[in-house]
Amino acid sequence: MANQNPRIQQVAPDKYLGEPPAHLDLLMLYIDTRADGFTLLDATYAADRKRLDQVRTSCRVWIDEPEGDEVTHLILRAEKTNHLKDGFNAIWTLMRRGDDVQGKNAYLVHPPNPGAQYRAIIVLNPNPDGTFRAVAVDPATFVELEDENGQAKATEAATDSAAVAATDADPGISIQSFYRDSFRKHFDLIAKTLRNDPDGIRMRVHFGILNLKERPRKVNSWSFEKFEDLIQVIGKRATGRFDLNVGNDGTGRAVLDAVVRSPDRFEGLLSTELELKDVSPKYFLVIVASDWLLEIEVEPQPGSKSRMCQTRAYLIGSQNRHTEVRVSCPERKLDWNLEVLAEANTKSIPKAILDFRDRMVLGAIAGKDGRFPKPIFDGQLAKAANIDMIMGKAVFTYQMVSRPYRLEVSIRSTCRTVNGHLSSEKSPIKSCAVSMTGTWWDDELVPAQVLYRKRLWGSDHARLFPCPDEGGGDGFEVFGECVEMVHDLIEDAPGAGAAVS
Repeated sequence: MANQNPRIQQVAPDKYLGEPPAHLDLLMLYIDTRADGFTLLDATYAADRKRLDQVRTSCRVWIDEPEGDEVTHLILRAEKTNHLKDGFNAIWTLMRRGDDVQGKNAYLVHPPNPGAQYRAIIVLNPNPDGTFRAVAVDPATFVELEDENGQAKATEAATDSAAVAATDADPGISIQSFYRDSFRKHFDLIAKTLRNDPDGIRMRVHFGILNLKERPRKVNSWSFEKFEDLIQVIGKRATGRFDLNVGNDGTGRAVLDAVVRSPDRFEGLLSTELELKDVSPKYFLVIVASDWLLEIEVEPQPGSKSRMCQTRAYLIGSQNRHTEVRVSCPERKLDWNLEVLAEANTKSIPKAILDFRDRMVLGAIAGKDGRFPKPIFDGQLAKAANIDMIMGKAVFTYQMVSRPYRLEVSIRSTCRTVNGHLSSEKSPIKSCAVSMTGTWWDDELVPAQVLYRKRLWGSDHARLFPCPDEGGGDGFEVFGECVEMVHDLIEDAPGAGAAVS
């Protein structure tokens, strides 16, 4: 006889693997999974998908994830607050790295569009033992939602005393105005630091993404028939130490790691410890020699037991004391990334990019078949590489070395190619975002309680990737102007005029 006890509910776990019923009034939670201290999930990885499904069924939540390989955010839906809390805690445990300090302090949670359409947000309350408690609160009043017993209690969500005072003074304050007002309180110090203390800034720039129809490493490469020829060229040019990383194309580049301090030792190590016949079908060397960063693609000849191979070399970066320039093209994607890492004075960034450009054009190493590829922003190379579109998304992350703040400025712009050449049409800035992503205290990142995102600055124009045919430009000269433009945008941000006068 079937169990008729009404208190025993039969849960159908499979229902959480599909879409939620349209008639349900669900709580929603937006989780930004890109915060420092966390490992991104891979939607194409079966184990990660299985873990997400386990969270769905065990915590009784529906989880929406973006399309693509990387899970940059998650949206959780649930019928009850407790289910939403359980789902958040499960995701938090699943994604954080092994470092407990970073894992417990680096998460950033917020609704994507603060407003009345979301019934709840989740905030993290710090506990005395250093852990965090997930609390569902009303977005308009910051009052914790009712628990299962129907009792409501005031939230301890905002660690900022001003936030608590604001909610006490005006229970109807909107979350949007709370974010805006709280951000302005910190903006004076942030803006002044950016303007007056450039030596106290570390700057990380993701300069852009190119959507290609084929990989650029197949264009304008130079090659060697024998690996020994490559060793001789590198040995004559390089000074100091070598950092050598060798790996298989399909196994994550983890076959051999070594540090070699002389060309003779470098050649001897390869002949004694590395057998090309054991690595198939191809592998890569990433070599740091002096201030060069080279990627060597090696493809052994079929049936050859000797060290005969086809080798292609690419200059993928350069570095000096303060700045590092890297370009990369992931194996399974058609994106070409240019990333700049800079410490100390940000004025070194334009020079570093120009030096990198000169090496690519002039060829710092003279290969048998010519020189290194020209900059990927060159119009002719764009045509040869079948570049379809350039998506300009410059993300400047400022970390104040002497101040406990992290500020991110995002600028998005788009340029298209016309007949293989970059369009000379000015592309307006699609959006600018200023986000205070956290504060640093004693080397621990505390998630910021204030956000300032998706703020449009009218009709400002900028060409992050200008046409190379216009006035001899090649796409790099205006990088310094982009940096200045960021400062101007910060100066013109609403409520910040007095901060940088």
